[in-house]
Amino acid sequence: MSHHATNRGMMAPMNRILLLLTGLTLSCSPKDAILLGPSPADTDTPSTQTDSSTTPDSGRPQDTDDTDDTDDTDDTRVPKVLTVMIDGWKPEVIATAQTPTIDTLLSTAAYSLQTRVEDTTISGSGQTTFLTGVHRDKHQVPDNSFSKPNTSDYPHHFTRIKSARPDLMTASYHTWSPVHASIVSDADIDAFAEYEDDGDAQMVSQLIDDLSVAELDVISLMLSDLDVVGHTYGFDASGSAYIAEMESIDGQIARVLAAVEARKTHESERWLVVLSTDHAGTSYAHGENISEHRLVPLLVHGDGVAAGPIWPAPDAVDIVPTVLAHLGIEPEPTWGLDGRILGQEQTAPPDAALETNLIFNGDAEHERGYGDFTPDAAVPGWTDSGDATVMLYGSADGFPTSSDPGPEERGANFFCGGGTSDDTTLQQRIDLSALATDIAAGTTYDFSAHVGGYSSQDDRSQVMIAFVDSSGAALHTATIGPLTASERSNTTGLWPVSTTGTVPAAAVGVEVTINAIQSSGYNDGYADNLSLILRQE
Repeated sequence: MSHHATNRGMMAPMNRILLLLTGLTLSCSPKDAILLGPSPADTDTPSTQTDSSTTPDSGRPQDTDDTDDTDDTDDTRVPKVLTVMIDGWKPEVIATAQTPTIDTLLSTAAYSLQTRVEDTTISGSGQTTFLTGVHRDKHQVPDNSFSKPNTSDYPHHFTRIKSARPDLMTASYHTWSPVHASIVSDADIDAFAEYEDDGDAQMVSQLIDDLSVAELDVISLMLSDLDVVGHTYGFDASGSAYIAEMESIDGQIARVLAAVEARKTHESERWLVVLSTDHAGTSYAHGENISEHRLVPLLVHGDGVAAGPIWPAPDAVDIVPTVLAHLGIEPEPTWGLDGRILGQEQTAPPDAALETNLIFNGDAEHERGYGDFTPDAAVPGWTDSGDATVMLYGSADGFPTSSDPGPEERGANFFCGGGTSDDTTLQQRIDLSALATDIAAGTTYDFSAHVGGYSSQDDRSQVMIAFVDSSGAALHTATIGPLTASERSNTTGLWPVSTTGTVPAAAVGVEVTINAIQSSGYNDGYADNLSLILRQE
């Protein structure tokens, strides 16, 4: 039976350092299917998982910048990589916990506190994405069962590294058996201790020992205790147990980085340090496709990294390409990696300009589209708190094709309401301050899009703009679409809609919204090629 015709359910929809960072959002992590129910434990109870021996008192002994400040152009030092996966890491705890090591790294890192992880927000899928650099529709790990992981086509990034550079020494330090047994491979050092047996402390200690004696080139460290605390005492960035564990982890990272600096060969090495997670959480759980579970921290630190916020928000699949780039390894097209390289240049939203489309990623082409409602893509450049996604034209089961009605230049993808029986929304805020003089003198706008739906079902999309003043109050709104099934002659496709108007003189910004309205089955409200162009009168 067609997914369009069914109405199956899905997961429910998705300060010290605060002076430094903006755009703080939520996140979480590990043994997902094990402890999803509430715990009677008090969230203010100190964590039994905290390793007090690693809790920092004054931070790292020296500076967390483990390399010098010279430019790495023509750098002859040997590139090295350390990635740390902190299971269950919420961005808010960076502000509430005393984390001097992470704070110092962040001050000179490329970073985001809104990094997008898999829509399942479960450790099996999230950690596999972290290690393979592809989304779950490719690696085929949607949960924690690892029943049919596609590791032959999409293996651990160590496999890719060893195929390109067999001389490099890879080392894995893992604390959760399902990923270790199913995904970790081709590691020259394959260390494991179960998180329930104080695995984090064991792996940190072994890594520190190995750094002093082994020629390690690429290191992957997985820490589980923060997720355990979240499931036991709550994923609460203001709770004493969660804060205490985060501070312990900061101390563990400080010890590892100190061991990096203490290496006899350190002066001839150029280290890249990547910290992130597989998911966030709320209450005692995670696993929902919501921002509070899906948006997490990610930082990339090292010589040559362009410090500052990463825009648009990155994705967990970006970690592997970033690691490979630092090692000087060019991915083969057959590897099918999904991510982009982070930290090579500073990024920011472009300044608004006249006579140009102000909507970022209005054509849904910034990342690849998907062939089904799963996985749900978190759409770059848009605030996406639910199941709205990006689909490929020509996807099976009745989605629009390249020959169906639609934009003449339609690219590969279009926006879709998603695999849910609810309405969904995408939003984008555009800063117009760069056009203040032009707007005050008189400016008009042209607003257009293509909208549509599936066959005789009445799912549909409308696209809206709202010009706002400095207080955020709407000064002028305009809506184009939707087109009902009868207005589409019960035909699958997308059709052009547009309007024009005058920009209010006091406008300092404009909010763009795609509303996908569900009528039956999954949400087949479609939109593509959104455009908003301002012109002088």
